[in-house]
Amino acid sequence: MTMERRTFLKLCAALGVGLSAPAFPVLAGVRKRRDTPLHETARNCIFINMLGGPSHVDTFDFKPGTWTPDTFGGTTLPNGAAWPDGIMPRLAQLSDRFSLIRSMYAGERNHQRAQYLIETANPFNPASLLRAEIPPMGSLVSHEFAGSRTADDVLPTFFSINHRSRGTGMLAREHGSYFVSKQLSLDSLAHPHGDQIFDRRLTALFEMDPLKRRSDDPVGLNHLWESGAKLMSDERVVDTFTIDSATLERYGGDSYGSNIAFSLALAYQLLASEAGARFIHVGYSDWDHHFGVYNNLSLLLPRFDQALAALIHDLAATPGKSVGKTMLDETVIVAIGEFGRTPGALNSLEGRDHFSDAFAALIAGGGVRGGRVIGETNALGSEIVDPGWQAGRPVSFSDVAATIYSAMGIDYRGSIDDTPSGRRYLYVAREAWAGFPEPIEELFA
Repeated sequence: MTMERRTFLKLCAALGVGLSAPAFPVLAGVRKRRDTPLHETARNCIFINMLGGPSHVDTFDFKPGTWTPDTFGGTTLPNGAAWPDGIMPRLAQLSDRFSLIRSMYAGERNHQRAQYLIETANPFNPASLLRAEIPPMGSLVSHEFAGSRTADDVLPTFFSINHRSRGTGMLAREHGSYFVSKQLSLDSLAHPHGDQIFDRRLTALFEMDPLKRRSDDPVGLNHLWESGAKLMSDERVVDTFTIDSATLERYGGDSYGSNIAFSLALAYQLLASEAGARFIHVGYSDWDHHFGVYNNLSLLLPRFDQALAALIHDLAATPGKSVGKTMLDETVIVAIGEFGRTPGALNSLEGRDHFSDAFAALIAGGGVRGGRVIGETNALGSEIVDPGWQAGRPVSFSDVAATIYSAMGIDYRGSIDDTPSGRRYLYVAREAWAGFPEPIEELFA
């Protein structure tokens, strides 16, 4: 297979937010608190966004009842947590590798608003111009790590898999995500006429292409083209994007829910290539189960179980950058949805509706101690009875974001002053109902 010019431009566009997207000026005025304690235990992050909001009482905060299918099983993990081992047996065997947060509270029950918060660590703002300034978490990581990239880092810092990330906001175009899906991956980067002719044509493209003349950000566009050219000339890239059939099968295979198998297998290979990728946002959709919740979970959960267990195994078996560390030690993994689902008996459609008063998340690696359970809900899973961490209140998504940033050595209390609107941008903003965001220290202690 060869790459035509049109394909090359698609590849370049995937590195940013689109060739016609508005670009904000490069910013200065970054403000940080020097007294902020940071854990600095993780180099990378794999963020699994369970789009739609999974039922917490059937997954990470298992509360079986007469409505629960027998196939879900039920066991008590060594840490005392109830777990549906019939539907997620592999993770049950790895409970010492991950921890559970069972005192999450969501201030939103609307998908759009909650997703905005999940992706940006900032609450949804009704003003569209103000929302447009705010970058996703991956873009901020790219911005923070830009100074540490080397000539060997040909891959973008920020990848989004099976879920298109929003634009870079006020940050430069170079901090956008590279979007990949099972249908849009790379299997060959060879130019049909050789590198010399390709280089000559690329030079002409820089000088003559009308897209550049029409762009409001020619510098950013140059960066996209140059990045695409580097990808084409690095022999690691094709191997990184090639998932062999045995690996895909080990992560879950090519059947229903296989997107998570592809996504997490690719996430591992992107990080293992040591070619520049650091923050990988994985979208895993179809968790909005207003009807047929158990029919849907019976398809989704075994695939999630197999793929995440394979990812944890592979990261734990791969040496890290630091002596004596594995890639799991250096990679924080978070799996979370927008909110939970109504606990107890099912609704009239055999489903569960949106529920924000309590839900749960899974977190592993990157300095996080395995086998912990943070927080506790009542017997039904409808109310938080013990937050279980130092703040003495429910855990907000902003706290989860602060935990990720702290693990990665990023000052979660950082801000940028000279924004296009003149309003200060906070790396992690406080949610209206919660206190100031802070890392969940009990995960590391």
